[in-house]
Amino acid sequence: MQSSIVVLRTNVQNEIRDEAVRLAEQRMNELRSGPGGFDNADPGGGNLDLVVGTVAYPTVTRSIRNAPMPFTMSKNVVSLDTKSKQVTVTVTWQFQGQQFNHAIMSIVRRYGS
Repeated sequence: MQSSIVVLRTNVQNEIRDEAVRLAEQRMNELRSGPGGFDNADPGGGNLDLVVGTVAYPTVTRSIRNAPMPFTMSKNVVSLDTKSKQVTVTVTWQFQGQQFNHAIMSIVRRYGS
């Protein structure tokens, strides 16, 4: 019986982590392809930009095995030089009283003059 509980808990943890990975990848893809320039904020008022700094996004709730699971997301943009920026998207969640996070990073480079 004990091993069944451990297996179930591990499966749920994996489902939650997989959703966090999907959320991070989705946000990073939006940042790469969305409006907003290399140096300017999105004129539409969204956070799809590459302005240096940290932005916390609203909490996103997904259903994992019919239970609501809130994920908090943020992005951090650091200027590496005049043509390159490092973008990090972090997703954080709690499961059974423990905090977990998943972060992905990408370098964005401006080409030309």
